[in-house]
Amino acid sequence: MSRDKIDVEYFFRELPEAIEELHKKIDRLSEHVKAIQNQSDHVPESMDVEQAANFLNIAVRTVYDKVYKRQLPAYKKGKNLYFYKEELYSYIASGKLKTHEEIKREAEAYIKTQKLNLT
Repeated sequence: MSRDKIDVEYFFRELPEAIEELHKKIDRLSEHVKAIQNQSDHVPESMDVEQAANFLNIAVRTVYDKVYKRQLPAYKKGKNLYFYKEELYSYIASGKLKTHEEIKREAEAYIKTQKLNLT
């Protein structure tokens, strides 16, 4: 047998083990990538004033006014203002208009408590 033929036969005998080892390495790399992604998911996304204005669809001047009036959550570092996207979502959600059904339930609950206080 020639040397090349022996090398090829050896290669094919070792191929399943080599593939299995590659699969293990790929699995470890995938786990590592997922861990890094999970870490970056926990880091809140920050914005500057212009980005916050675009996100809220309001003027930059309005952002400054709302921060000054303490209506909008913000962080100041030096002369710069920063906002966290999650807090801006909460700000938007806090302005939710109640449905007729929600108002009705609140009114009924209020009347019940008032009746209890009168007796």
